[in-house]
Amino acid sequence: MCDTSATLHQSQEGKSLKISSAIALFGLGASLLSVIASLLARSELSDAGALFYPLVNATGVLTYLAGWFLLRQGFSLLPRLLILTEAQIQITAVVFAGGIMNATALYYFAGVAIPFLVFTAREYLYRIPFILSSVLLFLLAGYIFIVRGDPPFLPGIRGDSFAYFQLMNATFAFTLLALCVYHFYRQSYLAEAGLALERTRSERLLLNILPASIADRLKSEDKPIADRFDEVTVLFADLVGFTALSERFAPEEVVDMLNHLFSHFDTLADELGLEKIKTIGDAYMAVGGLPHPVPDHALQVARMGIGMLGLISDWNQRRGHALQLRIGIHSGPVVAGVIGLRKFSYDLWGDTVNLASRLESHGVPGRIHLSPATAKKISSLYRLESRGTVSIKGKGDLETFLLANEQVN
Repeated sequence: MCDTSATLHQSQEGKSLKISSAIALFGLGASLLSVIASLLARSELSDAGALFYPLVNATGVLTYLAGWFLLRQGFSLLPRLLILTEAQIQITAVVFAGGIMNATALYYFAGVAIPFLVFTAREYLYRIPFILSSVLLFLLAGYIFIVRGDPPFLPGIRGDSFAYFQLMNATFAFTLLALCVYHFYRQSYLAEAGLALERTRSERLLLNILPASIADRLKSEDKPIADRFDEVTVLFADLVGFTALSERFAPEEVVDMLNHLFSHFDTLADELGLEKIKTIGDAYMAVGGLPHPVPDHALQVARMGIGMLGLISDWNQRRGHALQLRIGIHSGPVVAGVIGLRKFSYDLWGDTVNLASRLESHGVPGRIHLSPATAKKISSLYRLESRGTVSIKGKGDLETFLLANEQVN
């Protein structure tokens, strides 16, 4: 959490420094033009005004230039305070000298927004005096010049130059305010777009871990997710001899091999409407009939087993390996649910799971080992071979079957 906060502050500080540099250059340009304009209109100013306006704006030129230079040198807080303080003094001096009707007063509106751009969330206390002073000074100027009706402290510019000064100041003020609004809009848009992208990534990641319906329930329900299913079919598959094979290859090749095979298994499961539950080392577990019950779950899982054997055969032919897959399948009731707070998973429990696992471990490499329950469900569609009685831990002697991979005519 601390690392995240520090990273966010660094990001905000970087943005604030860039914005402060832009504001310093904006103020520098506006002040320089104001100096030039006041010198050109010197004949239309009073003696005091002819000295006051160029001096105020020239001070702004030097101060903004100094603030920009300090920012370029790596200073952070001091130049930002200097830039905003100079802007406040400069605006106030011109407004109180020329009256509230001076278009310079429009800068007070931008003065409310700019502190949010210049200071980071951690520096929020620095925003308060600049925001309050902008509001209070504007209200004070309005009270003095509108409510009380006092004349400006300095005579205004006479003649046509007044209109040009007003237009110039209004244009700069509205441009600055428009840039502030655009920045807030852009940041809001980027934040929303980023949230939407992260939400999409999170949804995709969640759906890679959980069935879609379970993911929806996890997001909407504030309680443990656990369901009982009366009839599903569970498949366990294990790569025979993979451990010995993996010792002859580099780790990257081993992972690439498993990723290739299991990715094809995942695709096959999706095509058949099955749910992959998990992988454990070089073992693979899938189930049919949940989270949405279907009547032909045993048949679809049998097809999954046949397809997996076909994928292994193709792999061996292309790579020159001799990998074999041992598969066990059993049908029956299970309990399914989501466990864990971190790295949670959707898992199954019950005797059905245990027996399917034992059928795999007692199975024959390259064959699909079936329980009597599963064999009965698919016997009308596939040829089966009785394996006779097999002693299975926890179940005793049990007649099991091997799928012949041939459909009944």
